[in-house]
Formats: sequence, structure tokens, C-alpha cells
Amino acid sequence: MKFFICIIFLFAVPQQEKYPYPYKNGKPTTRGITTYVKDNERNLIEDYQEFIKDTIDYVEISTDDLTEYTDYDSLELGRYYLSSEIIISNQTKFAAYELSEFGKYKKKTFESNNLVRSTIMHELTHCWFNQIIKEMHYKKMPISSEYTNGLRIYPLNEIGADFIEEGVCEYMIQKKGEINWYKISFKPKTFNDILNKNNKYVVQYKYASYFLKDYLDKAFEENKVKESIEVLISNRPPTNQEIIKPELYFNRLK
Repeated sequence: MKFFICIIFLFAVPQQEKYPYPYKNGKPTTRGITTYVKDNERNLIEDYQEFIKDTIDYVEISTDDLTEYTDYDSLELGRYYLSSEIIISNQTKFAAYELSEFGKYKKKTFESNNLVRSTIMHELTHCWFNQIIKEMHYKKMPISSEYTNGLRIYPLNEIGADFIEEGVCEYMIQKKGEINWYKISFKPKTFNDILNKNNKYVVQYKYASYFLKDYLDKAFEENKVKESIEVLISNRPPTNQEIIKPELYFNRLK
């Protein structure tokens, strides 16, 4: 029995000896993460632009130790700044560089966004989301005040604007195949479920992408992804009550 378990484990971890970027203790190294970003920055941006069928304004991707930054979150893997800068954590806490590294079994069951490539794609979606806001300003299109570019305005104890933006980012990396679709085992049923800090990741990332899935699936089918995001931005983000009951939110979208 012990021998069988060991064999399964070997197939479950990334095939490190075949991958060009180094690992240490089963995790991508700081040097490897930095080299990966430098080597692949332009290709990753072009790949993302092809996926969204749109261009992104100039953006620079680099790596750094995010633990030294203001408002650092222990679950944080990357940051996007409105100055067109993406910073990816160089800490050794990523599971792998890309989903493609995993063997067939692990690739099929992997349900996390802590990959270097998927983190970059997530942050590029933040870049695109805020670029859409800028374009809407330029076109004098209606924008809900909660999405004001460069400043997030929140009603007391509401997470709606972040919920939508993070949900779009997580949906896009799943749709693109950078990670597997999440299996949703937790849905908030009370305001406390939403505001509880221990639930932040599952609510604002996993559940948020699930919340938007049908809406954005339809947008992809109709080739109107950007237009559908504009609709989200032009309407007030969901209240906590609407996060619990999605039909209330989608029924009021204009």
C-alpha cells in the first residue's frame, strides 16, 4: 500500500526535471519566478490580448517581495497598479509556474489559482477592467460611482465593486484554461458569511467567479465580453443581499 501511494504522489507533482525554471522543496524559486516573468512577459501579454480580442495599454510586469508592501495580505500573489504596473510575488509559495507542468491526474484535479502564469493573467484582467473604465470615461458612458477609476467608494460593509472585479478576473483565468473551473462548495447565506475575513478568498474570488459565470458565458457566446463588462461597470455593484441572491442583481442590470 505504501508503494502505491508513493507512485501516485510522483505523478501528482510537477515534472520538475523537465521544466526550464528551477524548483526548491517543490516550489518555484525566487530566481526562477523572476526569470520566468522576464522571459515570458511579452508573450503572456500577447496571448492575453488574443484571448480577449482587444489590446491592452502599455503595462510592465515585474517581481518583488510583496510582504514589504503596504496593506500586504498573506494570500496575495500579485498586484496591479493604475500606473500600468503589475508586480508578481517572488516568494516561494506558488504551486508551479503553469498548469501545463502537472501530470494528467494533477492537472485534472488542480483547483487553485496559485500558479505564476495564472496570477499574471489575473492581474492582466485587472489592467483590462480598469482600461475599460478609462475608455468609458472618454466616451462619456455612465459609470457607477463605486467603480470610479483610481478610487473605490464603498457603502458601509459592502464589497460589491471588488466582488465584481475580482470575479471577472477569476472567471477569465478559468475560461482561458489557466486553472480548472472551481467546484463551489460554499455559497454565502448571510451578511456575516460575506464580511467574515476568514471567507474573503472563497467569497471574493471563487464564489464571485461562480456568481458571474452564466452572465459571462453568455457574453462569450455572443462575442460581447467587453460590452457585458461595460454593463457591469455602468450599474451599481451588487449589495450584500444581491450577492446572496444573484437573481436580484441580474434582474436589475440595464
